[in-house]
Amino acid sequence: MNGHPDQHPDPGGEAAARAAQLAAMVVSVAEAAARLRAHRRSAAHAAAEQDASARRAVAAAEAA
Repeated sequence: MNGHPDQHPDPGGEAAARAAQLAAMVVSVAEAAARLRAHRRSAAHAAAEQDASARRAVAAAEAA
């Protein structure tokens, strides 16, 4: 500091802290996106299984 109260003593350290915070947020968003994709795949798989089960039930009823 050179007498100016608005200057920070360690601008490099503050920049590093901001970069680390941004990196943590990017990782968090990426993890959330991965969870959402996994959830959608799981839901799509469950829906496909339900559809297949319904088709088997209809086929069995028609065969009876």
